[in-house]
Amino acid sequence: MHDAKILFENSLEWLKANYSNFQFFLERDVVWTIQTKIIQLIKEKGLPFKVFNDFPILPGKRRSITTDLAIINIDKNVEVAAEFKYEPSHRRTDLLQSKFPVVFWGKEGVEKDVHRIKKYVEQGKTNIAYSLLIDEGGFFRNREPHSGCEWVDWGNELWIHYLKIDINLHDFKNSFNKNEGNITMEENSIQDITTTEKVTEFSKDDENYLRWIIENPDGFVINTYKGKNPNYMVLHRATCRTINELSSKAKKGGFTERDYIKICALTINDLKSWIKKYGRPDGSFSNVCKSCNPICK
Repeated sequence: MHDAKILFENSLEWLKANYSNFQFFLERDVVWTIQTKIIQLIKEKGLPFKVFNDFPILPGKRRSITTDLAIINIDKNVEVAAEFKYEPSHRRTDLLQSKFPVVFWGKEGVEKDVHRIKKYVEQGKTNIAYSLLIDEGGFFRNREPHSGCEWVDWGNELWIHYLKIDINLHDFKNSFNKNEGNITMEENSIQDITTTEKVTEFSKDDENYLRWIIENPDGFVINTYKGKNPNYMVLHRATCRTINELSSKAKKGGFTERDYIKICALTINDLKSWIKKYGRPDGSFSNVCKSCNPICK
């Protein structure tokens, strides 16, 4: 009996054994490499499968939601669906340091993939689905795995954040609740990273501040003194290097744990509303960063 699951997992084992022979730059490089290996195995063994990337699997509002990799049987049914994320090693010199981190850990990235593959199986689009983050160098390694996931050590500081959903091994009625067609986690599992308030203030909390700017790269930040001095409320983009990288003179805790605090929001208008309450009634900023030009589109 031909098994698409074994075909996919054998390809992962091959990648693990040969990883040092490759130099990836983008997620698509990893997907292409796995896809090419699967095609090779299909031809060698004469298997009744085809493999596609960006394969339409769920209906969407404007266009179909696609899965990164899909193995299809002769009846054109999806046997295996897989979502990939790839974080290059931050020690690489052939990539710009300003590009790191590449992957979003929260609901716009890895966690989104986890929810997606559960939805694929729950809605009968495939019997088996995988979510994989290839973390080259272990930047995310110390994060608590998302619900149901695990960290797998591939050696040489290469870590895989891994989840396999097999309809034969999971009871979705007991594991998930339905809420207007979306999968929501049970109380004892990790919560979505959601903000009920439009503005988040970070004081004495560099860890969560740095996590926020990683997970909200399109957001904005006010840098101000911990006393919220209205004469110093400077607007930055979340990606601005001046407020997300420690300078050579700064010590640990320099973002929010000593003289400064950070006020974060997804829109400039939300920060203007906040600033009106703290000594600048016209909603203006004391200055805007010239390095990141947050007012310019």
